[in-house]
Amino acid sequence: MMGLSHAANLPLKGYSKGMNQRIGLAQALLNDPRLVFLDEPQSGLDPLGRKEVRDVILKLKEEGRTVLFSSHILSDAEMICDRVGILYRGRLINMGSLSELLSAKTLQYELVVTGLDKPSLEGLKQGAARCLESASEMLLVYEDDARVQQAIRETVQKGGKVESMTPRKETLEEYFIRHVKGEAA
Repeated sequence: MMGLSHAANLPLKGYSKGMNQRIGLAQALLNDPRLVFLDEPQSGLDPLGRKEVRDVILKLKEEGRTVLFSSHILSDAEMICDRVGILYRGRLINMGSLSELLSAKTLQYELVVTGLDKPSLEGLKQGAARCLESASEMLLVYEDDARVQQAIRETVQKGGKVESMTPRKETLEEYFIRHVKGEAA
C-alpha cells in the first residue's frame, strides 16, 4: 500500500526521509483505525511519493474514515480536505468547508495569447496586472472581466490566437495569508 516492497530487506536506518514518512503512515494504519491523525504526512516526499500518500488519504476518506492532518503545504489540504482549520500562532483563526472559507468570486483571469506583433502586445498590456512574455507567447493577468473580454476581442481582431483563458479563484494559501496579515496587524 505504501510502495515500499522494493525496500523490504533494507534496515529502517537505511530509509530516506520520504520512506520513513511512508512507514509512519503504514504504522498509523496497522490496526485499521476509524480516526487517523497525521502530522505533515507529505513532508520530505518527492512528487510521486506525495501523490501516493495523497491517494492513500483519499482512499481512507472514501472508506468513511476520518483523517485529521496538519500541513504547511496548503495546496495539499485544498486537494484533500472537506473541512479545514486555519491555525496561526497556536490560535484557531477560522474553520469550515473550503466553499465556506474561499471566495467563489473570480479574482483574476490568466490569458495566454500568441501570434501578435509588438504594438498589438503593447496594447494588450494596458490594464493588465501582470505580463510574462516568452519567445512564442504572452501570459497576461487581468483583474477585470470586461478587460479580459476586450483583450480576447483585440487578439482575434489583430490576427492573434487565444491559447487559453483561465479564471482564477482564491486559493487556500491566499486565504491564509490574507487572514494572517489581518491577525498580525
